[in-house]
Amino acid sequence: MVDVGKWPIFTLLSPQEIASIRKACVFGTSANEALYVTDNDEVFVFGLNYSNCLGTGDNQSTLVPKKLEALCGKKIKSLSYGSGPHVLLSTEDGVVYAWGHNGYSQLGNGTTNQGIAPIQVCTNLLIKQVVEVACGSHHSMALAADGEKSGVQVLAGHKSKEATAEEGAAWSRQTANENSENVMKDGSTSWWYSWRDERLLSTWGQLSCDVEL
Repeated sequence: MVDVGKWPIFTLLSPQEIASIRKACVFGTSANEALYVTDNDEVFVFGLNYSNCLGTGDNQSTLVPKKLEALCGKKIKSLSYGSGPHVLLSTEDGVVYAWGHNGYSQLGNGTTNQGIAPIQVCTNLLIKQVVEVACGSHHSMALAADGEKSGVQVLAGHKSKEATAEEGAAWSRQTANENSENVMKDGSTSWWYSWRDERLLSTWGQLSCDVEL
């Protein structure tokens, strides 16, 4: 069981529901939205649903946890969120799903339309085994295992302030400095990451700062 006592929103749940939680994430400007995964790999969300961040297929808030059927049984491994908010998660099978705010193409689906339900992130990720995800304010990252190099890769995408939505949804690839340290970090307004060995680096979402390699 995960200790969720520090988050007031979980006082809405029964003791039985709280006891079943193995992973939880609270997000939104005032921590008014939450997602949790149970010991049986069921996924539930509840809260205000700003920008469709609950992924329930509508824009309705709910104080009663709703099950995200599309994610149940997927064995959620890593999850993160931005300040839009948008939500990003990966499964033990290395598959990435995203939904919520998408004003900067941070969902990686080639559009700037809101994501009202979890959708698999396919662009450049279908052949990748993602092991961890992270979000900043309006951008997303995914760390993937590279079978050919037996290492890891950082995958992401970006839209600059001058770029069009189409350009922002496009993926770029760059090779990280081989002398860099192994770091993966997200933040609300800035982010940075690097890897010691040669790695594939791509970015999506809004870049709030320059990236030096």
